[in-house]
Amino acid sequence: MQVPNQKIPTKLKRTYAFLAILAILLGSNCSEIPENTDPVLGIWYKAGTISSTTNNPITKEEWIFNDVYLGRYQVYTNNEVTFYTDFSWEQEDGLYTLKYPGTEKNPQQARMVKMEAQEVLQDEEGNVLALRE
Repeated sequence: MQVPNQKIPTKLKRTYAFLAILAILLGSNCSEIPENTDPVLGIWYKAGTISSTTNNPITKEEWIFNDVYLGRYQVYTNNEVTFYTDFSWEQEDGLYTLKYPGTEKNPQQARMVKMEAQEVLQDEEGNVLALRE
């Protein structure tokens, strides 16, 4: 038994094309990512050892928080990056938890507070973890 060649009518082709375009438009509009406006976004740092001659930090830690709950952690020694890794972060009731997957660095928890017109991340014991840059 042989099936004859059947042509799809032009009107039906246009209908399928219209439906395909409509499906793409509807699908792309439904996938909007909500904007993260958390106040921790930005660059935070902690200066370690300070040079007595130049008064510049010899060691410095830096956290860069971005809006998709990820970030970059870097350690500088004499203005050169000596260690870096990515981290993930989350915030619940004002408590920020930072996790450093793939490293031996332990997770950290901190709260953002304002001290003398400076925003500070404090650990659970009240020690300064980082200052806003």
